[in-house]
Amino acid sequence: ARTGVALPAGWRPDVAPPTALIATRTERRSGGRLIADGRVGDDLHAVVQLFNTRLPAASFAQRNPEIDRYDAESDFVGRTVTGRWTAGRSPECKDQNSVTMLIQSGARRARARGERVS
Repeated sequence: ARTGVALPAGWRPDVAPPTALIATRTERRSGGRLIADGRVGDDLHAVVQLFNTRLPAASFAQRNPEIDRYDAESDFVGRTVTGRWTAGRSPECKDQNSVTMLIQSGARRARARGERVS
């Protein structure tokens, strides 16, 4: 990813953000959660296609996807990582889309809830 700020230490390379992402904010939260916010110049359809292709190729299953005209989001589950991505029109830059990704170690929690993990 092209970054304005670096991705947080511990970010998993198999959960790569869009390569055109310019990270504008990153955060470490409790429970081992890592967050990256940024923007991309790609249209929303291209961002959704990227996540729909890249995540399954890295052995992540997407859960509960929601896509409409102006935004999209989905949870994803892997063997040792769970996460969520969101994308939508950027309020600051009309010709760009904002992207937020959250990852957290702990697919074991997903298994305990009865979700199938890849």
